[in-house]
Amino acid sequence: MPLFLLILAACGGTNNGANDTVEPPDTSVPWAECTNFDLGSAVGDALETGENIFYDSAFHDECKEATGHDVSFTWTAPSDGVFVASSEGTEYDTVMMVYAGACPGDGALLDCNDDTEGLGAQSQVSVTASTGDAFVWVLDAFEDADRGTWVFNLNPE
Repeated sequence: MPLFLLILAACGGTNNGANDTVEPPDTSVPWAECTNFDLGSAVGDALETGENIFYDSAFHDECKEATGHDVSFTWTAPSDGVFVASSEGTEYDTVMMVYAGACPGDGALLDCNDDTEGLGAQSQVSVTASTGDAFVWVLDAFEDADRGTWVFNLNPE
């Protein structure tokens, strides 16, 4: 039992404090408060990591028809420029998408990618942004059977 609790805590679960149990993220509502994570305006390598088994297949991308569990991120550009997100370091085959707007449905699909050259089965997408622009980034497993640890990287070009 302690190993089970440790694994969930390491995967981004929440501790409710009442009985010291760890629960996976609430995925019962698609787009739970728009996305799974709010990154603010942060950038960096391994900005967020976790296990995709705790997330549903909420996004159905328009470019590769990926069917696996996906993780989504709301992000606001900290400055003008081109920003590149990648799944480098993820343990499974990925597809990535980026949409304009702060919530799904707010804007158009801006970029979608599967298997970036030099990254193998990992993906990379980019946007040109102005300070304060909002985006939704999606890291999707290519197939439902693709499970494991995901890594979300987001950096200026």
